Amino acid sequence: MDSSLGEGKILLPRDIEELIFSGSGLRMVSLADGFLMLNNAKYVKKCNVSFEDEIECVIRLSSTEEQQSRGVPFQSLEKLLLRELPNFIGLFMWEGKAAVAPLLPGIFTQLTVLEIERCNKMKKLIPRSLLQTLPNLQNLEVKFCEEIEEIIGDEDDDGSPVINSSAEVTMPRLKKLRLGVLPKLKSICKGRIVCDSIENIIIRLCMNLKKVAPLDRQPSPPPSLKEIILHPYEKEWCESLEWEHPNANNFLQPFVEFVPSWSYIWS
Repeated sequence: MDSSLGEGKILLPRDIEELIFSGSGLRMVSLADGFLMLNNAKYVKKCNVSFEDEIECVIRLSSTEEQQSRGVPFQSLEKLLLRELPNFIGLFMWEGKAAVAPLLPGIFTQLTVLEIERCNKMKKLIPRSLLQTLPNLQNLEVKFCEEIEEIIGDEDDDGSPVINSSAEVTMPRLKKLRLGVLPKLKSICKGRIVCDSIENIIIRLCMNLKKVAPLDRQPSPPPSLKEIILHPYEKEWCESLEWEHPNANNFLQPFVEFVPSWSYIWS
């Protein structure tokens, strides 16, 4: 799609299910703004965005009135892939006092797959206060992001509300968590995450990560857990992990597999 997006309404076929923006010169800060300029974009199920220099976020949060006037994007979106976005800072970006404004219902409610790659300005993917916007997320993959420090942050540098780090958050349908080559990652989430549906955790070259949420505070393995995949070179790092629950390291050991193949990790 060319760079004319941003200059007026563009009519899409009503049954279009996938959008790809790759080096198209999108002239907008928020991906949502682009969606709202596309008639029938509410039916899109998959969106792939790459090599777009001006995109800073997926949704910009402003006053409730302004959000209502914009409408609700992404209500049918099931898969979102974001790659090589040099100015991307996270899913949401706050404007002014927007932190106290509620989100319109329906945003991301159908999203099951979220993949982020080589977005090197991002430090936090999503604030804890907005995690509830992803109730059906099943697959979360973040890799090759040089500056990211937290996946789920307590607060956002642009003004999102500070949430008690001991508060419990829930990702009720998350099955796969894949993190790779995140050299500054310190935390998945500082508080407790409840992920009873988690099946597969893959971590590669996240050497500053000290704890593996959602497992470090569990009194027993999640009932659906099948495997925790690491590289053989990461045995020493694995042994250095910190666990809130005294028996967590012992009961999780049977699930740990050291797999040398990179292709297996990202398949």
